[in-house]
Amino acid sequence: MSSPDDISAGSPVAGSQFHTTHWSVVPCLTGADGLIAYAELASQLDITENALKMAVYRLRKRYGELVRAEIALVVDSPAEIEPEIRCLIAAAAE
Repeated sequence: MSSPDDISAGSPVAGSQFHTTHWSVVPCLTGADGLIAYAELASQLDITENALKMAVYRLRKRYGELVRAEIALVVDSPAEIEPEIRCLIAAAAE
């Protein structure tokens, strides 16, 4: 099972600052981008808007990798991963 720190692997934000940044960008990761402007959030984090966008992109990618890895642990074959992800997304949307 993945730990919360697994998602920080390869993060453009180093050390303890990652945790503050990580929790600040959660709305961006979940697709709720409209809740806060990237420029405003970047200013709060004292980073450029482009750096924030890159961090969000990398975190989304890493999060996807971790979800796939966790699902791979519970399905019988790799062919079942994508259908399971679709089912998970559908269930979360309800």
